[in-house]
Amino acid sequence: MERSGADDASAVLATHEALADAHARILAAMASMPRRRPWMDEDRRLLRERLRRVLAIREEWIPTVTVRSCRDERREGLAVRRLCAQTWEGVAAAGVLWRTDESDRPRPLVLLCCGHGPGGKLHVTYQRMAIHLARSGAAVLVIDNIGQGEREPMGHRRPWGVFARGLTVQGLITMEATGWLRWAARQPWTDPRRIAAIGNSGGGATTLTLATLDEGDLACVVSSGHPSSQAYTCRKERALCACALWPGVAGTLEMWELLACFAPRPLLIFQGLEDHLFPADHFHRLARQVATAYRLHAEHARLGVNGESPSFRAELLPGGHPWDDPRILLVGEFLAAALGLTPPSAAPPHDDPALLAPTDTCYPAWDPEAADAEAIARALAGPNGEGAMTGPVELWDLYPPDLPLDRIAQITPSADTRHILAQLAAFTAAPRPCPGYEEPVSP
Repeated sequence: MERSGADDASAVLATHEALADAHARILAAMASMPRRRPWMDEDRRLLRERLRRVLAIREEWIPTVTVRSCRDERREGLAVRRLCAQTWEGVAAAGVLWRTDESDRPRPLVLLCCGHGPGGKLHVTYQRMAIHLARSGAAVLVIDNIGQGEREPMGHRRPWGVFARGLTVQGLITMEATGWLRWAARQPWTDPRRIAAIGNSGGGATTLTLATLDEGDLACVVSSGHPSSQAYTCRKERALCACALWPGVAGTLEMWELLACFAPRPLLIFQGLEDHLFPADHFHRLARQVATAYRLHAEHARLGVNGESPSFRAELLPGGHPWDDPRILLVGEFLAAALGLTPPSAAPPHDDPALLAPTDTCYPAWDPEAADAEAIARALAGPNGEGAMTGPVELWDLYPPDLPLDRIAQITPSADTRHILAQLAAFTAAPRPCPGYEEPVSP
């Protein structure tokens, strides 16, 4: 759209004030949040239902994963299986399973949820974590998210048509990960009593949602490079990945409440002191809140725990955002105690011979006919879903700023100001219509 007149002083002032108003709405929404007690069953029920509403997650939409074919090979004492699978009808998926052997001997299962590392499941950091945990005695399943790794053609960062249908990218990722967990739990080589989910950054967001919604199947969870403050994330003035866009979450949910729903099971959260994406001060506050919830849950359940809960652990480590050797060792140590593993004393080297190459994909080439993210949303929402929009969709088409688009001045240095205004508006908007929901009643 032509932005005639958007460079004059009046447009700059109006845009500046529109941004201030958008931030004020987010702050007002967060300030009016009810004080919940996520160590109590009724508040947990409400939090889980609200998360399902915000992310558009429904039990009947969770896919049944079917592994279509696989390729096995041995690498430095490990059995590596590349999996070609289908999640929803017509939706191709890919994963790698790491084990010490191909026997049906039951063992702990770890679902490694990828973040935004290039190559998805084949990113060297995720592979090194998987190798370390597999050599510890676990079966480690690493899956490509929608639109990541070799599934990149599906769309991940900007499939706004998903939101037009009343769904969300993070909701699709969470439902698909749940489907993979259910598939793995049925396999003879999995001990269903010892299943964990781990992830960093975007993967840390997925393990956060899995931990909230799970009511007993997961034995422990690791969430890193993400736990902080929803209020902080909502107010970022850069173009967030679509998986970080949770419409209507401001004033509805906070991260500490969601993580607290996992008590009393073992939970590890951590991040780097130099991680510029999530300042340490937000992590300090969240760690205190979750620790308090774990303690109060123990006392409410009369578990006899006084002081700090041994099943919750929070760590701030030197370094930036990605997993490094100390963090690989930390996760190995934590899972060893929770799942009964025996981790090696050192992390795998960066040139470990077991590492797969970037070309070691599950599919020789991606099927151009495979469904993408927006096709999944259309199939789930049905022909009567909200998706009346056709053709290219921008975020501001779904969450219109207060100003006319042609009067918005370009004053945000990181991204299109129209997009930033729409992004800020999305966090305080009512979730878009999606079939089959009834708003939960507050206790």
